[in-house]
Amino acid sequence: MQRKRLSERAYVYAIRRRDGAIKLGHSSDLANRMAVLESGGLRDLEVLTWLERPRADAVAIEKLCHWIGRERRVDGEWFRISRKEAAAIIAAAEQRFDDGERAPSLAEISPSKRITIGLSLDQTMIDRLTEWRARQDIIPNTSEAIRSLLAWALDAADVALRPIHLTPEPKLGDMNRSPDSASRVATEGNLPRQ
Repeated sequence: MQRKRLSERAYVYAIRRRDGAIKLGHSSDLANRMAVLESGGLRDLEVLTWLERPRADAVAIEKLCHWIGRERRVDGEWFRISRKEAAAIIAAAEQRFDDGERAPSLAEISPSKRITIGLSLDQTMIDRLTEWRARQDIIPNTSEAIRSLLAWALDAADVALRPIHLTPEPKLGDMNRSPDSASRVATEGNLPRQ
C-alpha cells in the first residue's frame, strides 16, 4: 500500500459554523477540510482567515492558537470568539512562534490545569472551583472536587427530574360513575345514558 505524501506546507485557519463558534485548526488541504467537516453534518461553514506556513510551523502555531484562546474554548478546537478575535489569535500565535514561543506540552501543565483545560472550564468556573475547594474542611484536589460537585449535581438533577405521577382529574360527567362503568364505556364504545 502506498502512503499519501504529506504536503510540506499547511494552513492555519479559522472556520465559522452556523451557530457562530469558530474552529482554529491546521490542514494541508483547506478545501478537503471543509468537505470533511460538512460530511460530518456541519453546514454553512465559512473560512474566515488563514495563513500558510511550513507544516511543522503550522502545527506549532495551531497549538499556540489553542493555548491563547483556551478560556474561550467551547469544545475541542471550537471557540466562542468573533471573526476579529480569530484573526488576532492567529496573528498573535504566528508572532509568538516567530519569537520562539511554543505552547506548553501537557507534561508541562500542572495536573489540576490539565483537568480544567480538558473540561474546557472558563476562568470564572476555575475561580469558583478554587473558592469551593478552599471552603472545604479537607481540601480536595481538583479531580476530587470536580467529581464531588458533579456527583452532587447529578443527585440534585435526579431529584429534580424524578417523574411526578399525577392521577388525571375526573371529568365532570364521570363523577358519578364507578371505575367499572367507565371501563365498560371505553371497551364497548357506548355513550352513557341517564
